[in-house]
Amino acid sequence: MPRVSKRDLILDSIIKAYLEENLPIGSSELGLRMPGDIPASTIRVYFKKLSQEGVLTQLHVSGGRVPTDVAMRQYWEERLRFDRPLKLGDKLAPAVDAFGLYCLVLSAVPLALQEIVNIENRYLLLVLGGEEIVLGYSSPLERFLTSLIGATPKDLESIGTQVGLHELRDKAARVKEAKVLFKRGEMSVYEMAKAEENPTMFRLFLDPGFPDALTEGLFFEDLVPEGYVAMKHKAIYQGEDAHVFCLGGLYADYERFFIMTKEDA
Repeated sequence: MPRVSKRDLILDSIIKAYLEENLPIGSSELGLRMPGDIPASTIRVYFKKLSQEGVLTQLHVSGGRVPTDVAMRQYWEERLRFDRPLKLGDKLAPAVDAFGLYCLVLSAVPLALQEIVNIENRYLLLVLGGEEIVLGYSSPLERFLTSLIGATPKDLESIGTQVGLHELRDKAARVKEAKVLFKRGEMSVYEMAKAEENPTMFRLFLDPGFPDALTEGLFFEDLVPEGYVAMKHKAIYQGEDAHVFCLGGLYADYERFFIMTKEDA
């Protein structure tokens, strides 16, 4: 097992303390929390070094230190793992509320346009995995839809909007929603979008087609506003293969969150 440096031990300890209490911590208090016997004077030296690195900051001249966004991004990149599915169930809802997050669970069954069945030149049946869309028949529409084989429900919704096929748009949107197994915490997304003065962001993150197209892993400023983190993870939700998409502040304790959500085997 590799030896942990004092620098990493001190930074790890202050982050854990801040996640627990959401308060700045001083050198003396941190020394009492840490394993081993590290004097406060040594901790203060590392506080200064870590501040110069940009991973700690001091909110007030006489106050303790808190981790920066940079430190929290590094922390979650090192701590959160995506190598095995999360087993989720009824414990998910209270955990989402407790940590003030937004979570969306989607069925892992892929949905894409597989074939178009002409029913007596009266209807067109669009087969998307286990879901179907029925549209009124026309020869030009059948030719057009045939060119869309492989399109996802989100693709069909977008195309329907672009070309004025409103029935296709509306029914594709309903099929897209059919993948949703769980959704909670929309108010957290609303508050984030309100703070950013970006109402489009609210609609984007609540659209199940958006996280469905993401790969698994963590997302920071490339996807969400500064101070937030999003993640997509394989899951088993109430016995069904799924993906869970979570969004929240960098300073929420995601390790504790996933412990709370874990269902017994």
